[in-house]
Amino acid sequence: MPIECPYCSEYFDSKESFAVHLVEEHEWEQLSRIDKKRVRTFCPEKTPDRGPLSRLSLRIKNSSAGRRVSSTDVRNRITRRGLLRAGAVSTVGLGGIYGLNWYLQQEPTLLQENPDLIETRQRGIDGSIINGTAFNSIYDRQSVSMADVKYRFVVVSDSHWGHNYQGDYGPQGWVEAIERAKDEIEAVHDEREIDLLFHNGDIIHNDPEDHFTVIEEFFSELPDPIEWYPVMGNHDLLPGEEWEAVYDIPKDYTVELGEYVFIICDTAEPGDPGGRPGADVDFLRSQIDAFADKAGVFVLMHIPQTSAEGGSGDPDAVRAQLARDPVTATFFAHRHGKNEVQQLNSNNDRTVCYCPLIGDERPHVQRGFRVVDVIETTE
Repeated sequence: MPIECPYCSEYFDSKESFAVHLVEEHEWEQLSRIDKKRVRTFCPEKTPDRGPLSRLSLRIKNSSAGRRVSSTDVRNRITRRGLLRAGAVSTVGLGGIYGLNWYLQQEPTLLQENPDLIETRQRGIDGSIINGTAFNSIYDRQSVSMADVKYRFVVVSDSHWGHNYQGDYGPQGWVEAIERAKDEIEAVHDEREIDLLFHNGDIIHNDPEDHFTVIEEFFSELPDPIEWYPVMGNHDLLPGEEWEAVYDIPKDYTVELGEYVFIICDTAEPGDPGGRPGADVDFLRSQIDAFADKAGVFVLMHIPQTSAEGGSGDPDAVRAQLARDPVTATFFAHRHGKNEVQQLNSNNDRTVCYCPLIGDERPHVQRGFRVVDVIETTE
């Protein structure tokens, strides 16, 4: 089917020729973000140069929602919180993909001892092959009023900016996927304002220059006043000093939101997408100690710290820290379509939430992101 240029109504027989036309006949600033992505995908050699990575520095949007805390800010804390309990589990139909019926388990309601209830739900897709990624709300709220939500945070992951699976959703699958994710984030924000958004790693796919594009065309286009924070993934490929130059934040850090804290752990090997160094156990331990009297501690890291995937670090020692009383829940990513809520170990010590991807993947892989609400209770 011929492609019509929205700027001059000229028609083109291929996406490649259309992309060349866009960059040669129209001003770059005039192009929509979708058309800029078409140019970057089909004729990257014609994409305007942003300059060398080391000479660029962009800053995270700053709002009053969260407060970054130095990794050296260790305080004496003695109060310990009760164990996290899991609610009932039921099965929800997701719809047909390639003629198969796919099912998800409804997320257990995560209960914390008074005064707050933590609820997590998956914002997912129907897996339509025709239109790429049509995000749908899989779970309805469980009779919780928005007025009862004290805080809301969202965890997205694995956008793999610029990475396609040719022949499945086509060469523009990743564009459609991320645009759909942005629409759904906005819908969640319209329902109730998002206080914090975390990207749990693999922001880009092996091209460090793409970090700037993601900041410009994803993070900077989030609804105001969402405050966002990045987590290093194995495909993000930035050494520590470059990561800090781009994101103005360390690879290991903490963020406070009221009486809650988020501990962000790096599990990547700079420059090696196959590297699995594991989380820094000393950093994790020190931060759990420092915030032990918080109402809840959430930990985010890209690589799951299982025996099989914990890498060259010490996954057993990491899991021992994640099983401690102050930790409410841990968020892993990396596994793309895996969107389960599990217990950390056979002792049911703590809850682990896997985050699926928002980028392009094969048709059978479910996309989505997590919406977590901290809800006031009167019991």
